[in-house]
Amino acid sequence: RLYHEGCRHFFVAYLSEALEMKSYVADDSFIYVLAGLRKGDEEVYAKYNIIPVLGDLLQVKIWNTFARYNNKCLKAVLHFDTGMTRTGLDPESVKNLSILDLSNIELVYVMSHLACSYQPHHPMNESQRQLFDELRKFFHTIPASFVSSGGLGFGTPYHYDLVRPGIALTGCS
Repeated sequence: RLYHEGCRHFFVAYLSEALEMKSYVADDSFIYVLAGLRKGDEEVYAKYNIIPVLGDLLQVKIWNTFARYNNKCLKAVLHFDTGMTRTGLDPESVKNLSILDLSNIELVYVMSHLACSYQPHHPMNESQRQLFDELRKFFHTIPASFVSSGGLGFGTPYHYDLVRPGIALTGCS
């Protein structure tokens, strides 16, 4: 239904969900896997044009090495940990990424995830946004995605280029 309404960007948790999603959408869609990339899954991501959300330096290295070995430039999203501490590249890792680390990766987005999005006035929301802006300076030409369902109501300073409504699509706020 979302595809027929014009949605072309779909974030799913796992590769298995992305593979299933491929049967419901056309080739003009972008399917991103939030769980990132596991060693050994590179062929599947590349074959089905599924975009991994890279959340640590090992994932970046695996994806870049696979792309280089296959003489390709493959799409990916870089996930920054701005305070959730569950997944994502820590700020020092982001600052230390080199051009060689990303030489065969086409970054389509940089993203982060709010830790306290269901508490709109929590001070951590703004501090995370400020850190996200600081880290984005290293990737100033790359579009950004910052909020999922919980942060949609925070307004345009939090929306950037792409929002990721998930559970909000079911009516939860």
